[in-house]
Amino acid sequence: MSQQIDNHNSGVEADQRIWLTGASSGIGAALAEQLMLQGYSLVLTARNEEKLQDLKEALEKKKAQMAYHSSANTRANARAQAPRIDILAMDISDDSAVAEKRRLLAELAPDLAAIYMCAGVCEYLNFDSQSCATDDWPMVKRVHSVNFLGSVNCIEMALPLLKGFVARTQTQAHIVGLSSLALLMPFTRAEAYGSSKAALHYLLLSLAMDLKPHQIAVTSVLPGFVETPMTDQNNFSMPFIMSPSEAAKRICRGVANRPRVFAFPKRLYLLLKFFSFFPGLWFKKMSPQQEAVK
Repeated sequence: MSQQIDNHNSGVEADQRIWLTGASSGIGAALAEQLMLQGYSLVLTARNEEKLQDLKEALEKKKAQMAYHSSANTRANARAQAPRIDILAMDISDDSAVAEKRRLLAELAPDLAAIYMCAGVCEYLNFDSQSCATDDWPMVKRVHSVNFLGSVNCIEMALPLLKGFVARTQTQAHIVGLSSLALLMPFTRAEAYGSSKAALHYLLLSLAMDLKPHQIAVTSVLPGFVETPMTDQNNFSMPFIMSPSEAAKRICRGVANRPRVFAFPKRLYLLLKFFSFFPGLWFKKMSPQQEAVK
C-alpha cells in the first residue's frame, strides 16, 4: 500500500514549515522523509549542497509517486497541499555567515513551526599509551563548534521565525535538538563528543524554561546508537543499534507531545541509568587497561 501525505488527518496545515539541519545523511535525512510524510514543508540544511540537492530530488520523486497513487478525487487537492522542499546549504559553525544565511532562511520560510537540529560530528581523542600525550586538543574545539556552538547559531537564526509562527497561528512552535545518551555516562576517548552533547542538553533544558512563556516548546532528544556515518567509525560494541529510518520514526512519535526530554531506546537508557548509580562498576568495565608501573 502506498504512503500518502495527509495534511488534514495529521493536523498539519500546508503552510507549516520546519527547518532541518544535518539533513544530508543519517538521522537528518531520515527525519526529512518522515516529516514530509506528515505534511510539513521543509528547509533542508547541511554543508554539502550536492547531497542536499540529491535528497531534495529523492523527496520530490517520492512526493510525486504518492500524489500519483492518490485517488482521483484527492489528486488535485494533494497537489495543492503538497509540502514544499527547499535547501539552504551552510556551515552552521561559521559565525561570519549567520547574518546572510538568516536573511536567506527568512526568504524561504517567513516563519517556522519547528527547527530540528540534527547536525553533528564525532571525533575521538587519542592518547599515547606511554607518554599520555596527545595532539588532538584542537579537535575538542572543532567538535564543540558544530555540535554546541553551531546549534546556538541555529537557535539564534530560528528564534524570530518561531516567534512569528506563534504570532500568526496562536499555537506553539517547537525546538528539537539531538543530544545523545552518551551524556549519561562517560565513554573512553569521547571527551569532545560527550561534553558537546552534554552542553547542548543543558542549553535546551534551560531554553525550555525561558521560552515556555513565549509558547515555544523545547525538546532534547537523546538517541542511542544509530547506523550513521558517525557510528561507522566505531570499533566497539554498540548495543541496540538501529537504522536511521527506525530512529526517525521513534523521534517523530516521541516528540509529538513536546516533552522536555525524549530518550531512546529505553533498554539502553535504563542500562546507563543503572550504571549511574554504580559508577565504580562502569569505570572498571569501560576504562582502558592500566599500564604497569615500571
